[in-house]
Amino acid sequence: MSLRANAPGVLSFVLLALFVRALPAVGGEVALQVVAPPAYSDRFGLLANFGTPNFPMQDHVFGWSFQPHKDFTITHLGWWAGEDTLTVPHEVGIFDRISTRLLVSTIVMPSDPSDSSFQFAALDPPFTVEAFKEYVIAGHTPAGLDAWAGTGAVVTGPDMQYDGAREDNSTFRFPQQGGSAVKFGPNFKYRAETITTVDDQAGKSRFVGGEVRLGANLIGYFNWQSRELFDRGAGVLNSETLTINVLFTGSTPARNITLQGIYDMGSLQGKGGISAVSSGLPGALQSGTWSWSGARDTGVLTLRF
Repeated sequence: MSLRANAPGVLSFVLLALFVRALPAVGGEVALQVVAPPAYSDRFGLLANFGTPNFPMQDHVFGWSFQPHKDFTITHLGWWAGEDTLTVPHEVGIFDRISTRLLVSTIVMPSDPSDSSFQFAALDPPFTVEAFKEYVIAGHTPAGLDAWAGTGAVVTGPDMQYDGAREDNSTFRFPQQGGSAVKFGPNFKYRAETITTVDDQAGKSRFVGGEVRLGANLIGYFNWQSRELFDRGAGVLNSETLTINVLFTGSTPARNITLQGIYDMGSLQGKGGISAVSSGLPGALQSGTWSWSGARDTGVLTLRF
């Protein structure tokens, strides 16, 4: 899922402001159009609400483990820049978690383009990870230069499982220690198909990513993660429980909301409540509700509060 900010940056800020102004001060609703283009690409590997920036006291490696649900291609490696521009280069790489072998790496430069709190360097050629293998993305920051931000709650892109934070007091290498919270740090962009379906003994999980628009204006991106429901006789109930994460472009860090509820695959209707709202969006959304009308990869998302 891309969190790509529109250029120039002023335009993307205006689009976010359009969304905020579309929300009434007390009660009401706003309808957003959602669409996942075929072969949707450049999703973010990890999403989060960022905490207070901190500066490392010594050379440090930050990272996190992940396991793909399917093969996908990583196109960019990045480093968190917060509200500023990086001051020094940062080496970022992908490691095999079992062997700790470095598989691919690059240097993220202060001159690399920014994208929703990160700066990214393109991989040439891109690197493909394999389904159900275990990987670690990690990067190095020198003592006292370029702040990091911690977070306890993270959301991966829809094609992988997050397996925990890792860190080390060292120059660039595989991070040996597990961590209680991700410290940004490294991230990546990857290319994936519009809808991913994962089968296991309990049924099907589906993962979708796409664009969010207010009228004709692109204002953000969404991740859809759902799980098929069964009755006691193991019959499919033709519905799914789901979580939808919406990230609005146009500010640093990106604003986001998390929706939880149920989707009926027969009527193509979904509904539920708003479970989390980042700062910078109206607090009244926190107690709001939502509805979805249409297919998973195209439809209308209506927020009510």
